[in-house]
Amino acid sequence: MIKVVHIQYSTKSAGNAAFRLQEAFLKANIDSSILSLHSTTISNGNVKRLNKWSRLIAKFDSKIQNYLTRNNNGNLGLFSYPLLGSNVSRIEEIKKSDFIYIHWALFGLLSLKSIDQLARLNKPIIFFMHDMWNITGGCHHSFTCEKYKTHCNNCPIIPGGKKKDLSFIEFENKFKLYSKFNNLYFISPSKWLFDCAKSSSLTCDKPIFYIPNVIDNKQFKPSEKNIAREKLKLNPDEKIIAFGAGFIGSPYKGWSYLQKSFEILKQDKRVKNISILIFGSGFSKQIADAIPFQTKFMGYLNDDDSISEVYNAA
Repeated sequence: MIKVVHIQYSTKSAGNAAFRLQEAFLKANIDSSILSLHSTTISNGNVKRLNKWSRLIAKFDSKIQNYLTRNNNGNLGLFSYPLLGSNVSRIEEIKKSDFIYIHWALFGLLSLKSIDQLARLNKPIIFFMHDMWNITGGCHHSFTCEKYKTHCNNCPIIPGGKKKDLSFIEFENKFKLYSKFNNLYFISPSKWLFDCAKSSSLTCDKPIFYIPNVIDNKQFKPSEKNIAREKLKLNPDEKIIAFGAGFIGSPYKGWSYLQKSFEILKQDKRVKNISILIFGSGFSKQIADAIPFQTKFMGYLNDDDSISEVYNAA
């Protein structure tokens, strides 16, 4: 039987993508397991949490990251320059696997050295890209910057205007790593990111595949709107707009655009009976005050049933 192992930082939020992919593998009679630094899934025997030593390494790496990026422009999102990481190549699940999937495995879980150690096992290493980090010099989203297409330097996120900044160094290190091995593959769940990866000078010569995220259409399917609203104690007669994100104020999630949309809607006298449904973390008084409509905050939704109900209610 084919054995697949997934490496990821956490089973929460974006980690659900790996978990759903694993469930699909298991249904297809493919032996699949997850190695996670932080795991909230304790009932599934196919999910293994890494040891305390790995979490300690990650903690120190986070402190180093915070220091190195302390002056960065937070409005442009995350910049990761991993220095420390765990050597997971010695873990039994890795040694027995036929394919290794690397999902979002930063914040001290994997470094470029860790990836080198995995690649040396000569097994197919599949990077499942959940953002742009794999194809840039360190940013997780380049926004309007296209330097990743040639060579990252003088990164807009990093102050100082230096050509050979951290983005330049990390780009060089990734290029050396990617060039060294022919068992590296890249998967994008979106056509947009697939096109970006094809354009990056880091990955343009690598095998890249466009494979959308796995969604269970028995779980996420249309249901009776009024029933969903009744469960969530929402007004059945209102027009409900829902917005959700792992972190609501993230520059990646579009909150600023939605806020401007609310302002336009508020000025349109034809628009009536609107209420807003928000779920995720990071809801603040500032966000609440910026919404000119009645708002219900659902908090962070950990289960698919709740998320599906919100979608059907909106």
